[in-house]
Amino acid sequence: MSKVRGKSFHFKQFTVEHDKCAMKVNTDAVVLGAYVANMCAKELIFGDKALDIGTGTGIVSLMLAQKLNHEIDAVELNAEACSQAKENFENSTWKNKLRAIETCFIGFAIHKPEQSYDLIVSNPPFFSPQIFHENNHQQVPEINRKQARYDDFLPFVELIKGAFKLLTLEGVFFVIIPYKRAVEFTAIAVEQGFYIQSQLDIISVDKKAPKRVILRLRKFSTAFQRSELILHTDLGIRTPEFLELTNDYYINVEREHIKFT
Repeated sequence: MSKVRGKSFHFKQFTVEHDKCAMKVNTDAVVLGAYVANMCAKELIFGDKALDIGTGTGIVSLMLAQKLNHEIDAVELNAEACSQAKENFENSTWKNKLRAIETCFIGFAIHKPEQSYDLIVSNPPFFSPQIFHENNHQQVPEINRKQARYDDFLPFVELIKGAFKLLTLEGVFFVIIPYKRAVEFTAIAVEQGFYIQSQLDIISVDKKAPKRVILRLRKFSTAFQRSELILHTDLGIRTPEFLELTNDYYINVEREHIKFT
């Protein structure tokens, strides 16, 4: 398990500062980063270039850099978050292959040459403002947090279009989204030309409904695979599967300090 100390989040091989970011280090990002890195290593997914869409603190890029040889571009809309990602990259062992870019992904995809990346990952803003407020009776948060959480700043269709354009023919696109929006996302992705290679249902507590899914998308048809990952038992104890997935990253401590957004 990673260790939180004030404004820093400490992993085995790097530290993430997140005091300037509206979206702090959270389980979504950790599971995505660990899962993608492990899948790429396990299935020998090679390539030279990777793209992290909506990098925030830079945590997913750092997790990938620890295990993969790709040069990684990390796109972030918010100026303060991008600045913090740059600092986190600069203070890491892999600063020479990490680049934080302050920009809107929609514009970035338009101006970037096609088929630029062998691997694309994203932990995008995925809350629908209308649904969120109906369920929670809350007002829209301040602008930085809104950019990090709400999909009106990066609608699914624009994320998918951009990823399809920038992904190489043999490349892989991984994304983590709410379980309840998986059907919607999948429909848009298929319409834009993607094939869904796999779906990982993420269950935070055993015997509960999934909260998140990680989808793996490609430009060619493959056999679809579906699996699940349970993070904690009903007693709140981390499962062996979760421990194994994050073993190369987490520092072993007794308590869980991060949670789903």
